[in-house]
Amino acid sequence: MSRFDPIDGADYGACDDCGITLPTEQAAKDHRAATMSPGKSSHRTRASNPTRVDRIQSHVDGVVEDAISEALDDLRNEVGRANVTWDEIHEALKWHSEFADEWEKQS
Repeated sequence: MSRFDPIDGADYGACDDCGITLPTEQAAKDHRAATMSPGKSSHRTRASNPTRVDRIQSHVDGVVEDAISEALDDLRNEVGRANVTWDEIHEALKWHSEFADEWEKQS
């Protein structure tokens, strides 16, 4: 068993609003759909035993976010040392859209 595998026999999650147990991801989707009403949001569900796909996605997202954060810290340090300008970094990031988007948010 891999750390990305869900726990066998454990429920997928629960509803944060009404507290019911949700045995599968589909049950969570169905519950959200059933509690949707005009002008209101559906009940919020929480996955305490996410699927393998969700666990892998979460891990990859974290690794990528950490890499972006570390890279931007390095670039900010170069600007702070007056080795480059913010605009020069911005221009150099034109082929790295995820990094450029985060860089722009800092302006």
